[in-house]
Amino acid sequence: MDSQYNDQSNPPGGFQPPGPENKPPQKKRGIHVWGVVLIAIASLLIGAMVMALLTPVLNLVPNNNLSLNNMTPSPSPSAPLPSQSMPQLGSGTVPSISANNPVVDIAKYVTPSVVGISNKVYTNTRSGRTLTEQASGSGFVISTEGHIVTNFHVIEGSDSVTVILNGGQEIPATVIGSDPANDIAVLKVEGQNLTPVKRGDSSKLQVGEMAVAIGNPLGHELAGTVTAGVISALERKISLGGKTLSLIQTDAAINPGNSGGPLVNINGEVIGINTAKPGFAGYTETGQPIVSEGIGFAIPMNTAMPVVEEILQKKGDISRPGLGIYGGPVTDEMASDYGMPKGIYVEWLIDGMPIQYSGMQSGDVITAVNGTPVESMEALTQMLDNLKVGDTVSCTVWRSSKTLTINVQLGDINAARSQ
Repeated sequence: MDSQYNDQSNPPGGFQPPGPENKPPQKKRGIHVWGVVLIAIASLLIGAMVMALLTPVLNLVPNNNLSLNNMTPSPSPSAPLPSQSMPQLGSGTVPSISANNPVVDIAKYVTPSVVGISNKVYTNTRSGRTLTEQASGSGFVISTEGHIVTNFHVIEGSDSVTVILNGGQEIPATVIGSDPANDIAVLKVEGQNLTPVKRGDSSKLQVGEMAVAIGNPLGHELAGTVTAGVISALERKISLGGKTLSLIQTDAAINPGNSGGPLVNINGEVIGINTAKPGFAGYTETGQPIVSEGIGFAIPMNTAMPVVEEILQKKGDISRPGLGIYGGPVTDEMASDYGMPKGIYVEWLIDGMPIQYSGMQSGDVITAVNGTPVESMEALTQMLDNLKVGDTVSCTVWRSSKTLTINVQLGDINAARSQ
């Protein structure tokens, strides 16, 4: 019972025994004592009955706390109610996973939520204009309402998107929106009783723990392929489409077609979106390509989910501010051979971005933006994320041993990539 009740156990000014000068006759005192006893018994009985009646009420209050200071008031009629349009994301349930053979249970419970995705475009043939598949990938169900998460590059440039369910059924899908800068897209299918995955917490990942990839490598003929490995590394900085992403590295086999599928932990929870596999690791001294093995990357779930929620809230594509360049950091070798300062080497300008009319050129080196030195695409991205499309930034540029100042209006990097 709360202390507020205990504090009332000895109230001030309570019953005081009569003084000797007012001592009543013996007979009346006996009647008085028995009366007090009867009253006490009656009080206990009444108190027990009241507590019995109040017990169901008390149980309705969290922690049996009746303090008014701790109770949440009901919203006033004029206060806006929470939006009901946002679906529950990643609310699936996974039964206990066997410690003896966890991959079997993970495959059993997660595979039904994994789908194939067919990216189709219109082509002209002798028989007329037809839809032809130009790419395929994977995805996974994120809500009971039919929302599906995949990579942007899986559906990029599509005229039509088809989802292939676990049983082989093909159904049309609507692209709700995308964020090319983070390589994420959200689709939706109607009229299906789909089971969402259970969302995991990628911030708790540790190098060496088990990871399972599920998807459709090399096409729909190999749908539902399950591969297992470990988390090889965390926070790998990988440049994709001009933006540096912090990704999970795994040696679970990931191949073309796995893109957009889930990376799952030992509890059957999705902790990443499989997104990239380097084709080769470089070249030998004789110029032969070195094929990479056992290296795949996934977008952490804690990075992806805020993007998914933003897409659903806006019900469309997301705008991201960007300079509009493809480039990379000036290496020590470049600095030594060409006398370049540290900064970002501009390889080329992206079509459709305002930077094309700014005077910036391929071969320039951007050493600072708004007076802040930049030496990597990651640093540039982090700086621009705090701005918005349409803002103008001042770029300090090195060009053929000369220092220039070029003002650049930021464009929507996602819109440019979607063209």
